[in-house]
Amino acid sequence: MPNLISLSYRTSRVQEEPWNIVVGNRCIEQSFIKGNYPKDIILSRARSCIDENVKYELLTFNCEHFARYAHGLPIESIQVKRAIYGAVLGAASCVLLPKLTVTRFAIMATAGAVTSLRRSLHKL
Repeated sequence: MPNLISLSYRTSRVQEEPWNIVVGNRCIEQSFIKGNYPKDIILSRARSCIDENVKYELLTFNCEHFARYAHGLPIESIQVKRAIYGAVLGAASCVLLPKLTVTRFAIMATAGAVTSLRRSLHKL
């Protein structure tokens, strides 16, 4: 069984462990993070974090940040960005949607009143 160098919430630090210890019976998703470094440099960069005081932090240095660091890419997390954008969009929807619904209802009520008034005038 191959080894896996990982930074996870489970260990809270970078470790090199057997694949089955890290993955277990869980289904995994292959990452398509690719930098310009050759494999030996990527492994060297990943292993350099094992003895360092690198800690898992969900928002600032999670497994995606670690993988991007090892590959020599900008240290960021697309997952974290998406979660933040989703939270902001959700909060904005909670604030704006009731106002838009009231405005839409007022416009529909006004349009209905105008149509009703026109019908009444046509009867005269």
